[in-house]
Amino acid sequence: MPPTQAWAVDAVVEVLGEREGLSLEVCLELRRVGEFLLEIADEACIGPGTTRVTVAAAAVYAADRLTEGKVVTQQAVTDAARTIVPMSKPVVAGYSREVYDAYERRYGTRAVETVLTGRLA
Repeated sequence: MPPTQAWAVDAVVEVLGEREGLSLEVCLELRRVGEFLLEIADEACIGPGTTRVTVAAAAVYAADRLTEGKVVTQQAVTDAARTIVPMSKPVVAGYSREVYDAYERRYGTRAVETVLTGRLA
């Protein structure tokens, strides 16, 4: 059964984009990669019992680390997500590392674009 709050990544990226003045292109990329990483987090059982928005925030931050440009800080992601549910930077940091590590264990590469392109082919 899929987790609830399918909108979690969208909500974090929307607030983040507004607060940080991110371009639509950057927001769409963070959303696309963030949702992919959230699927990995779900399969790896990262953050059981934690709000979906918290794990989504971690996935968005990990997405930023895996894509070109590095446009957001961990604090900015935490602050954006905190407008939806209470959370702390250390929690986002910990889950973000777990999501990143789960991605690397599964695919063995930082090249997330290559993985996503191959997945769609």
